[in-house]
Amino acid sequence: QYPTINYDIDSKTGFYYSSLVHPGNPSLQWEQVNTFNAGLDWSSRNQRLSGSVAWYNKDANNLLGSFMIDPTTGAGDNYKQNYANMRTQGLDFQLNSININKAFKWESNLLLNYTRNKITNYSTPESTMIWDHLSSTRKPAALGKSVDVLYAFPWNGLSPVNGMPLIYVEGVETSDYAGYTANFQPENLVEAGLEVP
Repeated sequence: QYPTINYDIDSKTGFYYSSLVHPGNPSLQWEQVNTFNAGLDWSSRNQRLSGSVAWYNKDANNLLGSFMIDPTTGAGDNYKQNYANMRTQGLDFQLNSININKAFKWESNLLLNYTRNKITNYSTPESTMIWDHLSSTRKPAALGKSVDVLYAFPWNGLSPVNGMPLIYVEGVETSDYAGYTANFQPENLVEAGLEVP
């Protein structure tokens, strides 16, 4: 919330210096999380079979994150603000069985779970830098998409000549990887899945 600086000594000159770590943001608010859980536990009369089903919905508002601001502030990309809302939903299913219950005991447990999240609101500017989308720490939020979405360049296979990835610019094969990535537009990236299984 308050501006912070780093005060240190330069190793080459021996002079004291300070650098802006965070410019401060007096409008920061606490993150708010509301969770709803519903579940059902069950078992057979002799307890040979038992299990549970649970469902949850978690709404997180005013999420705190880094925000891109004018680089002339000197703050870099370390400007913290409340930038997004996110909904997470999940389902857990557990099945237990007692297969043998004598001197030798054998039990089985099966646990399945599923979770997903999506950004429901955000207030960050659209990033046109391709490497922001490919970064795991600076990836911009996208409305209606998971915060864990994994972006990748389109895959065209490997060259049979040198084993390098095949890339095309306007339908023509090229080996100018630097030019390809420098001019690649974020909207042409492929959603390759999620970073979290």
